[in-house]
Parts: sequence; structure tokens; C-alpha cells
Amino acid sequence: MKQKPFLLVAIFLMALLSIYFGFFRNHTTYDEKMEIDLRDTDQISEISITQANNVVKISKVANKWLVDKVYNANEVAIKRLFRIFMNLEIGTLLPEIEHDSIVNHLKQTGIAISFYENKNLLAIYYIGNYDENKKSTLLMTDEELPIYVSAPGLTSDIRKFVEADPVFWRNKRIFQFEPTEISSIIFFDFRKPANSFQIDIQGEDYHLFDQNHQPYQFDKEKVSRYISYFKNIDFESVADGLSSQKADSVIKQSANYMIKVKSSNGQESELKLLPIAIQNQQNQYDLNKAYGIINNRQPIVVINYFAVDPIIKEIDYFKNSISEK
Repeated sequence: MKQKPFLLVAIFLMALLSIYFGFFRNHTTYDEKMEIDLRDTDQISEISITQANNVVKISKVANKWLVDKVYNANEVAIKRLFRIFMNLEIGTLLPEIEHDSIVNHLKQTGIAISFYENKNLLAIYYIGNYDENKKSTLLMTDEELPIYVSAPGLTSDIRKFVEADPVFWRNKRIFQFEPTEISSIIFFDFRKPANSFQIDIQGEDYHLFDQNHQPYQFDKEKVSRYISYFKNIDFESVADGLSSQKADSVIKQSANYMIKVKSSNGQESELKLLPIAIQNQQNQYDLNKAYGIINNRQPIVVINYFAVDPIIKEIDYFKNSISEK
């Protein structure tokens, strides 16, 4: 009978341990970095990002990243993504009792990101919500072990850098050539055709022509400066709010300007700028922004005139002022 109290104490202690590991497992921390298959990112040839019905495919084609195999990708965003997933640090584990519900929630509402090498799956992760108190983001591997993770130097939500939105991953640069790669530029002003011109480039030799393709006297320094402006011309956003009917009407309306750039290897990039009508105001247009159609493809983008103003010039801009004196 004297052993009975000891037996009760033992049972009580075992119950406490069960409660501890079942409910307070989230206090377990790890100092080591998470083991993932992203140590050598050169092996990755495709990234798939999915959330609900949104799917983005980022593929490496001839050492160049493309979004949905059409648009040039934002290399900075991809390098940042790799840097995050190469340096993930485990924060806290979730309580065992919450495991099943969290796993189901992550699979249904989380962002799934998969890394491939030649169609072979290397790793898949499900990204959940950010916990402000923990300063870390909920993440789960294909082993279905939900954990909170962070990355060195990153104090914000990892989800911000893994959006299932193709525009987020696109390189917003409109003309994908360096100024030194440009062989010709055509600028056409549909409203005032006499302002239109063409520049042909052969090394450091420039040739300027008017709308009738007649030679035009010019200041070489002005032409050189104009060509340099094509380095950083970005669109602002995609015009997501347009219905299909509205998008069709935008495409069919007359453009204000057309700018076509050709590279020395024969590639072309074309931009058409179309007016944005102010809602409920007849014949009134936004003076700060325009719709843009790049290479005659949708989606329609929104461009700030401030961004493209350096390349919207009249042919008279290039006049050689010295020779006229």
C-alpha cells in the first residue's frame, strides 16, 4: 500500500510530460539552419508559385529567366528569393495538437512554391501567415512539418517576396536592350506626323531621317544623349481593372505615339502609348499617365509620362543649334 502514492506521482508526472510535449512544443527552438535543397541555385531551372487559382511559372531558358515563357523576369526578385530560401532559420515548432488543422489550412490557402531541375521536383514549400510577435512566417515542407521561419536581416513577411502574381515577377523595363545594343529607333507621333523621325546607328555613326525618310541635320551629342535614355524606361503597373470589353476598346483606339527599337542582333521592341480617358468627363484625358501596349501583346500596362518623357521628342529637338547661328 505504501507504493501506491509513488505510483500516483509517477502517473501524474507522465501526464504532465504528455501535456508539455503536446501543448508546449512550440517553445522548442533550433539554432541550426534549415536543411533545404537550395544550396546550389544554379541547378534550378523552373520555379512554380501557386495560390488558389493563380499560377506563375518562372523558367530559365538559355540562362535567361522568363515569366510564363513570354516576359523577361525580374532577376533582382529571383536572386532575393534564392537568398531567402538559402538562409531560412527555424524559429518555433507548432503544438502537436494543431498539426492536422494547420497542414490542411496551409495546403488550401497558403502559397505553394516549387523548385525544379529539368522537370524534376527539388523541393516544395507552403507559406502561411506572418506572426508579428514571433517576427517569423509559417512554412511547411512536403514532409508536412509546419514551422515558423525567418531569414537573416529580414524582418518582414516572406510572403511579400513570393507572390503568385506574374506582374510581380516581370521585369518592368520596356526596352530590353542596352543603349550600346541599339541599331535603330523609330519614333512616330500620330497626332503630329511631322514630328516623327528615325535614327540609324552604326557604332558611333548616327543617321537621322524625317518622316519621309529624308536626311536631317542634327547635333550628334543630342542624338547620343537621346539613345542613352532608353536604358531605364519602366512601366508602372498592369491595368488590372479593365474588363475584356474595355481592354478591347483601349486597343482599338488611336495611339498617341509609337516607339520601335531594334537591336544589332535583329530583335525588336515596340511601345504604343494610348490616352487614358478620365471617367465621366467627355474628351478629357489623364495628363500624367497613359496606357501602354508592348510588342502588340496584352496585358495593357500603365505608364507614367514622367518615365517616358525623355524619349518623347520632336525631330526639331535634334537640330544642330551651333550651325544655325
